[in-house]
Amino acid sequence: MQFLQQFYQERFFFTGISGPTKEEALQQLCAHIRQNCPDLPGGFYESVLKRESLGPTDYGNMVAIPHPYEIMTRDNVVAVAVLDKPILWNTNTVQLVVLVSLSADENPYVPSFYNVTSQFVMSETAVPALFGFPLMLNFKIIIPFVCSNALSGVIAYIAMSLGLVAVPTGLIQLPWTMPVILSGFMVTQSISGAVLQIVQLVVATLFWLPFMRSADREIYEAEKAAEAAAKEG
Repeated sequence: MQFLQQFYQERFFFTGISGPTKEEALQQLCAHIRQNCPDLPGGFYESVLKRESLGPTDYGNMVAIPHPYEIMTRDNVVAVAVLDKPILWNTNTVQLVVLVSLSADENPYVPSFYNVTSQFVMSETAVPALFGFPLMLNFKIIIPFVCSNALSGVIAYIAMSLGLVAVPTGLIQLPWTMPVILSGFMVTQSISGAVLQIVQLVVATLFWLPFMRSADREIYEAEKAAEAAAKEG
């Protein structure tokens, strides 16, 4: 899923957005974007507000995906902001804002970008975790954080399409805090649901492993450099 790097860039991940209203939060976010994208055209914030006036961009799960009314940027700009506090957007409370401004250039990966992003923002476990763990704003970590959810969804779809796993009955609504494996069994009323979640857990862990090893190496090198500097001092 390296194509995601065409859309998600480290410089466009922000925290510290404290605006108490939608308009103020968007104004702060657009100001942050401008600091990291000097050629951002004038009227960008106003274009985002114009689109907001036409219809809601909050989709539940405490997520809003605003965008300009028209094409405004030469390059793809996807800004992700975790607000300091939840605010009322239109009809829903929002704390995660994904502002999307795509260029006019044709890009075959745009549908895949929307696919992966929609699966992430609708995840009842991934989004709340993002609020509680600023580590997820580490660009190297956001890739497995987003993609592992999409990968788990693909595995579930294939398994159910082939008849290997029972399809959820829809008769039981479980809280998102229900433990993994047990929730799989209860929602499908079959042991196959539990087995599916075990497989998803193993695959997600293996997917995360190289990224975590890379992050661990960076931290270790930083610690060694700090120790060396302390000895020299």
